Amino acid sequence: MRRINSDIAIALLLLAFCAVLFYETFQFRQSARAIVSSSLWPRLIIVSLAALSLAYLIQSILRAVGGEEEVTERSFVAVGQWLRRNQNVFWCFGLFAIYVSTLPFLGMLIGSFLFVFSALTVMGPNNLRSHVTNIAIAFVAVLGVWAVFTYLLGVMLPQGRILRIY
Repeated sequence: MRRINSDIAIALLLLAFCAVLFYETFQFRQSARAIVSSSLWPRLIIVSLAALSLAYLIQSILRAVGGEEEVTERSFVAVGQWLRRNQNVFWCFGLFAIYVSTLPFLGMLIGSFLFVFSALTVMGPNNLRSHVTNIAIAFVAVLGVWAVFTYLLGVMLPQGRILRIY
């Protein structure tokens, strides 16, 4: 009998973590005047994370049963290669850290637009057509999210010091 590999163990831990988080959503206080339950969005995110963790578990089990060797772990020989392969992850975390730290000053609209545009630009091709497309995607996505939260859900998003519109 084969040992359980680390991928299966991590997938099981993620599923257990999702179960605990989902259970905790039943402890949220419900407002009498709320249209949408305060636990709806966390539950949607937790269910999505659980579905991805389940897919990860199934993939790990199939890989363990098929007897494939972990080629990817052996390919990360040098730190430079590993950093190059994961540069988009580091860019996204770095850009998100800048976004969160500048949110009180820039506000949700300007900060989110800059974050989405920067993330698309860093990870995509570097030409004029791509930049114009990235600007359009960032503009539509941020205004759409802002409109949904502001007008449909009634959530007041951070204004920032630069642009005060409400």
